[in-house]
Amino acid sequence: MKSAEHLNEFGRRYLAARMGITVTHAAAAPTPTVTVQMKVRRGHLAPHDYVHGGAIILLADTACGY
Repeated sequence: MKSAEHLNEFGRRYLAARMGITVTHAAAAPTPTVTVQMKVRRGHLAPHDYVHGGAIILLADTACGY
């Protein structure tokens, strides 16, 4: 498993980074674990001012992909 710093550098030119997602923790043992966070901005909101489902799925998909 790569470090959080490596994963952030690896993905910095792609969608997840452009949407403000960063890896805060990555570990291989005892169980592979990745922790990601996303600072919610206005662009993440649906018209009713709740976080858009697509932003939540992007966050989950990024974590699972790493």
